[in-house]
Amino acid sequence: MKLIAKCLVAGAGALAGIAAGIVAKDRIEEKKEMKEFEFYGFPVETQFGKMTAVTAGEKGPQIVLLNGYGSPSPYLEFKPLMGYLSRFARVTVLEMLGYGCSDNTDRPRTVDNIVEELDAALDALHLSKVWLMPHSISGIYSLAYVNVHPEKVEGLLMIDPSHPEQIDYFNTDKAMKNKKLLKDSGFLRVIEKMTRGKEAEFGKDYSVEDVKLMKKMELWHTHDKVQTNEGMHIRENMNITRNMSFPEELPVLMMLASKNVETFEDWWKPLHEKQLKSTKHGKLIILEGSHFLHQTQSELIAETSRKFIRETLVRKLEEAERKLQNIA
Repeated sequence: MKLIAKCLVAGAGALAGIAAGIVAKDRIEEKKEMKEFEFYGFPVETQFGKMTAVTAGEKGPQIVLLNGYGSPSPYLEFKPLMGYLSRFARVTVLEMLGYGCSDNTDRPRTVDNIVEELDAALDALHLSKVWLMPHSISGIYSLAYVNVHPEKVEGLLMIDPSHPEQIDYFNTDKAMKNKKLLKDSGFLRVIEKMTRGKEAEFGKDYSVEDVKLMKKMELWHTHDKVQTNEGMHIRENMNITRNMSFPEELPVLMMLASKNVETFEDWWKPLHEKQLKSTKHGKLIILEGSHFLHQTQSELIAETSRKFIRETLVRKLEEAERKLQNIA
């Protein structure tokens, strides 16, 4: 029995040593990678901290891209989509606090704080009337934003957006905690190395270099206090926005992912259809692909958005013409 006990103690010690080595190696590699990293974009100074923005396009409507939860680099993730959109629009990728190259923050990731920070960044960028293009959780923040600042938004172009009532159907808290545990232990980097070579999961418009950099940045940000705090506020933020609706005159395009529509057939599409009933100018379409539609369908998303914006402008011109005729 004593021999067995000694073996167990020795085994536990060996495992602890291996784990400590993995953690140490992870931290060393991370510091080296971050030291060699070349920053992109330009700083957007606000009273809440410095955010990073990247712009493209010289004329047309102003579109602001907002990332989903946990995006390692919003700019790199939206880079292909940004290229297609810039053919007809002025496009800005705004990296909110805690994302990409932006500052971290100690402010709780409540929907009210995020809306306040988004508004400060748009003011700093001198963007007074924009089309917001949110992906995933940013759909929640955009819903809140148009309720607080409806006069500053031309419309919404939503990429498989989160819905406040989705928390009634599945719990994201456990997934957030598990990913943080893997990162803190150093094993997330081990898993990432084992799955390298899967760059093909991204669309044809991504370079291998950009995909590899995103994978590195995902490791850097996974244990950040900002994203961890945001993850813990998701349920609260969805409950806060549960009873919010889109302004009646707001144009809203919802581009849902076919895989989510199929996987959650009982509620994903019905929830979004119900949400669109509050606006007279809502449109829902389903695009082939996963939740990360913009990684494989950038060109189609851009073209669909261009047509929707054009339809909106034509309708507004026709409405203005009818008003003039009535005055005459």
